[in-house]
Amino acid sequence: MSVSGLLDNKVVVVTGAAGGIGAAAATYFADQGAAVVVTDLQEHSAGEVAERLLAKDHQATCVPANLLDEGEVARLFDETVRQFGRVDGAFCNAGVGAQQQVLETDAEAFDRVMAVNVRDVFFCCKHAYRHMKKDRTGSLVLTSSRVAMATYPQMAPYTASKGAVLSMARALAVDFGAEGIRVNAVLPGVTETPMFRKELHDSGNPTGRRAYFERQSVLGGVAQPEDIAAAAAFLLSDSARFITGTGLVVDGGCLARLFEGPAQLSVE
Repeated sequence: MSVSGLLDNKVVVVTGAAGGIGAAAATYFADQGAAVVVTDLQEHSAGEVAERLLAKDHQATCVPANLLDEGEVARLFDETVRQFGRVDGAFCNAGVGAQQQVLETDAEAFDRVMAVNVRDVFFCCKHAYRHMKKDRTGSLVLTSSRVAMATYPQMAPYTASKGAVLSMARALAVDFGAEGIRVNAVLPGVTETPMFRKELHDSGNPTGRRAYFERQSVLGGVAQPEDIAAAAAFLLSDSARFITGTGLVVDGGCLARLFEGPAQLSVE
């Protein structure tokens, strides 16, 4: 269920928009009235997302950028302002997954996770803020993860990166708040994305692995990308005008459950 016109007349940048949560968010935001700028290293796929939006008579464009290069990040937001006149919001969603034992994680692997999941988010926020502060308004939503709160085995670098994103949202909310700019994080649980499907395939037991994740949710199943998009849209919208520095968990109640299975308690 959506709220029609939630993002009317907003100009929103979506990173990591070639597929999964990013592509779903770009579509959802446009359906809610936003002009959407999509970007991703996968230029062709991101371009296809923009073309689909244009075919539905939405305002959209693709600005390819390597977010690991601060100069390209700056160009992304400069080009957004050149085409649409301003930046009202950014969904800083680009990221990479990683699951590896600590002793098998070298410096290159660790640095890649931190660079993609943390550094590029910081520079997107920096250059969005550079433009937003002129109008003294705007909203940034960063994609953290449920693992920032409670994690799985063999995910230390990824968990560290997503914990950093959640802390960054809080810190930037403090830094930007006086100028009317809000910063929040969305914390997805397991979500039906290409990354998740690859994990299932690589597990060697996709049916059993899926069932393991599905029964963790008190609602059953896993999130759809549109569920995360809807949460991000709310945080970007004026409906969340007094919400900043927080993380919105979208995990079907997984964190609400103490442990899997029925409790066996005795009270004396």
